[in-house]
Amino acid sequence: MCLTSVGRVISVEDGQALVDLDGLQRRAMSLMIPDLRPGELVLVGLGTVLGRVDLADHEALERIQPATSQRLPTSPPRAMAQPVPTLPPDRPTP
Repeated sequence: MCLTSVGRVISVEDGQALVDLDGLQRRAMSLMIPDLRPGELVLVGLGTVLGRVDLADHEALERIQPATSQRLPTSPPRAMAQPVPTLPPDRPTP
């Protein structure tokens, strides 16, 4: 699963954009959108500006955000929370 966020571009320099994501300023690679300008709304995922977001889409995302955030797990799945078993030092790895 890839988590994405909508933010507002603060500045663009050398293929990187400084983006305001809910009050946090983060750098994101902006090479996919070469004509990006400060003030634009963008979708950011995995440290990359994925595209522009228009105001209507941004408002729609904000309306559904509470519903989707309630469905996100608050802790890792049980299988991931348990330690990974290790082989004893005298056994060769398969």
